[in-house]
Amino acid sequence: MNRFIIILLALLPVNAFGLNLQDALQKAANSAPQLLEIKSQIETQRAQSGAIQGAYDITLYGKANYAVDKTEQTSSFSGEERKKTNINFGAKKLFSTGTAIDIQAGHNISELIFGSNTGAFNPSTTIDPNPANQSMISISIKQSLLKNFMAREVELQNALAIANISTAEWQLKLVKQMVQAETESLFFLGATLEKQIAILRQLVSKTNRYAKLMEKRVGLGRADQVDLANARIQAVKSEGNLLGLEIQRDNIVRKLQSNIHSNQPLNLKDINLKTSVLNSIESPTKALETATNNRIDIKTIEAKLNPIRIQEQISKEKSKPSLDIVARGAYYGLDKDASSAWSENLGLDQPQFFIGVEFSWKPWSKEYKANQKGSIAQKSNLESQKSSLLHNLKRDIEIAFMQKDSAQKKLKQANRQIYSLGKRLREERKKFTQARGEQIVSLLYEIESLNAKIEQINAYKDARMAEASIRLHTHTYPY
Repeated sequence: MNRFIIILLALLPVNAFGLNLQDALQKAANSAPQLLEIKSQIETQRAQSGAIQGAYDITLYGKANYAVDKTEQTSSFSGEERKKTNINFGAKKLFSTGTAIDIQAGHNISELIFGSNTGAFNPSTTIDPNPANQSMISISIKQSLLKNFMAREVELQNALAIANISTAEWQLKLVKQMVQAETESLFFLGATLEKQIAILRQLVSKTNRYAKLMEKRVGLGRADQVDLANARIQAVKSEGNLLGLEIQRDNIVRKLQSNIHSNQPLNLKDINLKTSVLNSIESPTKALETATNNRIDIKTIEAKLNPIRIQEQISKEKSKPSLDIVARGAYYGLDKDASSAWSENLGLDQPQFFIGVEFSWKPWSKEYKANQKGSIAQKSNLESQKSSLLHNLKRDIEIAFMQKDSAQKKLKQANRQIYSLGKRLREERKKFTQARGEQIVSLLYEIESLNAKIEQINAYKDARMAEASIRLHTHTYPY
């Protein structure tokens, strides 16, 4: 049976008993709830970029109307009313050169209705056909020469959307670094608590045993009630500390599971707090150099400057004078019969053509001046943020290394204390075997040794937390 269990355990994956730290970092970087909003912003900006490109799409349009005009003066030579039908349809497109082309076709029907009293006038002898069917085919070309030349405004709007995507992507990377840092720190805290809980369970057992031995000493008259009360208080305190650590550990596990967006068990027990974090940086100078090159929030600030610069160009483009060359060519056909107006009488050999220039300008644009002031203020604010960030970065890195150095000193002190207590414990046990000592004294040294181990674990935890802080300040998390 035991062999079967051993074989089964060997076949299980490494993280079958819980998610390890590296897997948790990857999960946190990919599925933390904080990332969903930023990813949504990125998709929105991408959709906006696609919508801007829609400016180059072909637009189809058309209209139709029917009217009755009764303003005709009634006489034998003019009708009582005129009925008009108008149908127009076309297609237009803007090209990346800034050229707009509009192709249009139309058909108009105009019929003059005569009254019964036409006298000697015969309506059928009029020069113009009645009803009159007029056909039309035209093409218009408009080329921008200054404002929006080469569709610059459209291209700048698209560049703005892309720049906003870049900014959001840097923000996404920044959140990933923050989430990984928090996850690693929580893992270290959880591992610390797991190891301290294991020691406290021993401590609870030994303090209860100490209280029982003290109770026997009171019965023998070798201790008083004050000693017994202190021993019992120490036992109760150990039990309370154990309960408090278990509650903290459970809260940390829930927070970690929230970070990784999963209820998968976590493998906290196998974290080796004695080992430095992966890719640990050993000097403040190297850390500052790495941070200057890696810090995503610095790159995010630089990325935020790009949309402001592009917005300035858009504002400048809009403030330019509008100067356009416009050309139009058209063919018309006229006949009493609708089909003849298109086939026989459409004057393809006699086109109408014109070319001209259109100009407009707002030389005192308040909008442009306001946008300029806003851009200057925004850039100044971002530059100030960057300067403050770099200033604080050096201080934060120095503090993190001081914390690590302090943790190393605490660790040495705890190791010396554990060594000293261990030596005294061995001496007391030797004296006890030689009937020269008491078991309660050895037990007291065991309790002190366990308390020293708890402080040792705290020192290891402080060192790892300081390294995690350095890792956060340098933005060197892997995902």
